[in-house]
Amino acid sequence: MTYRARKFSRLLIVLLTFLLVMSSTALGADSPAVLKEVRDFIKENYILPVNENVLRQDTVEKIIKALGDPHSEYLSPEEFRDLMDSTSGYYTGVGMELTLQQYGGTLYPTVVATFDGSPAKKAGIVPGDRIIAVNGESTAAKSIDYTVSLIKGVPGTKVFLTIDRDSAAAPFTVSLTRELIEVGTVVHRMLEDNIGYIGMPLFSMHSGKQVRNAVNALIKQGCVGIILDLRNNPGGYLEAGVQTAEIFVPHGKPILHICGRKENITIESEGNPVRIPLAVLINGESASAAEIVAGAIKDYGVGAIVGTNTFGKGTVQAVQELKTESDAAVKLTVAEYLSPKGTKINGVGVTPDYYVEDPEAQLEIAKLVVLSKAQGFEVSGIKTMMLDPLKGTAYINGLKVSGSGEPFLDKNVVMVPLRLLGSYLEGNLAWNNDSKIAVLECGYSKAVIQVGSKSVQVDSKTVPLPAPAKIVNGRVYVPLRLLSSFQGLFVNWDPVLRCAEVTKR
Repeated sequence: MTYRARKFSRLLIVLLTFLLVMSSTALGADSPAVLKEVRDFIKENYILPVNENVLRQDTVEKIIKALGDPHSEYLSPEEFRDLMDSTSGYYTGVGMELTLQQYGGTLYPTVVATFDGSPAKKAGIVPGDRIIAVNGESTAAKSIDYTVSLIKGVPGTKVFLTIDRDSAAAPFTVSLTRELIEVGTVVHRMLEDNIGYIGMPLFSMHSGKQVRNAVNALIKQGCVGIILDLRNNPGGYLEAGVQTAEIFVPHGKPILHICGRKENITIESEGNPVRIPLAVLINGESASAAEIVAGAIKDYGVGAIVGTNTFGKGTVQAVQELKTESDAAVKLTVAEYLSPKGTKINGVGVTPDYYVEDPEAQLEIAKLVVLSKAQGFEVSGIKTMMLDPLKGTAYINGLKVSGSGEPFLDKNVVMVPLRLLGSYLEGNLAWNNDSKIAVLECGYSKAVIQVGSKSVQVDSKTVPLPAPAKIVNGRVYVPLRLLSSFQGLFVNWDPVLRCAEVTKR
């Protein structure tokens, strides 16, 4: 059968991985009436047939534990409220996203984004603003959670934020009135080269609509492609995941298959998909609804998946409020879901198209994939190398390279092992120990490198170097700038990340 998620059943369906902790049974949870209701619910809905010995346990906690399922649990009234709050999409505050950034040797909570229509947005708070005090209390070196706890409060009350802004002559204080905020679980902004970025750390009940609005806003601003960041997204509402996938999956095509004990359900796209270059960022903390979206996009080839394997939480939980215990509930695994092509996700995860371990490199390669698609290049013909001379690390197509030597910074010049360059270029490297001359051949180009010289011979041209080639720990090192002399190679230095990116087409 084919249904929409909202028609799946009368139960509240959620896909949560890391948001809850196992509780101890609350008072009254083991009354005969509660035990009967829980037993009937499990017997009727659990994904697998349940042994009678499991149901004979004399407490709810023991029954749930005997199932051996990490995602099924009893929820006390307090935990049930926390669950509803965590995915409801609302909180009381001023509506902004913060991160910790260093300034003058001290970490300060710094604004990443403000939510549309929020008190923070209306007050003119902008990304990059440092919150140096809340109600007169310094936030220097304080955690984000602590600062957020100072900012949140009762709706209608005032909170005073002292802001340090680079363009302001001195710190200043703004007065904000706390409101019930619709959580901006979705944030969007325009990156360089008109690449749209959408970040969503959770699938709340409103996330699907928020993603659609973000996509429309970025397209209206003239973006050439979109990066959807699902890293560290543990899931949330199934319907929100379906709505997000519908933005990109062809109309009428399956988004996922839900396989229960009694019936199998296919959920199809009812949306009008956009056609735009797309990259989706994932990692080992992407789970549940995030995996549904990534799996569907991958199966239909409507976007490139960049990052590392996802968590592999491919089961569906139903949360039913108990009639016999006020405000308590049971969360129970009722089904497993598969990708549109029937690929198993539970315990396996979604495998990226571009395996990239380093978080900074993940975003850079996603940008490259989107931009290449927008410019009509074949992504398969691209080879990237990311170099971090401060950490001494190198990644080729997202895979960390070892054994070839480490890049380093020498008086603001990035020095790279010649062997690493040879590996990246897939060229031939020859070394004459007597003359201390290396020859690197790549395609139609040939570079002759003399150790100690501040120039190299590339084909018929003499190319000056910012520093001479040198031998360090038995390896020949050359300035990275040498690669700019090879046809089809593009070298870019990111002054913020202090990393170099090399692209070969």
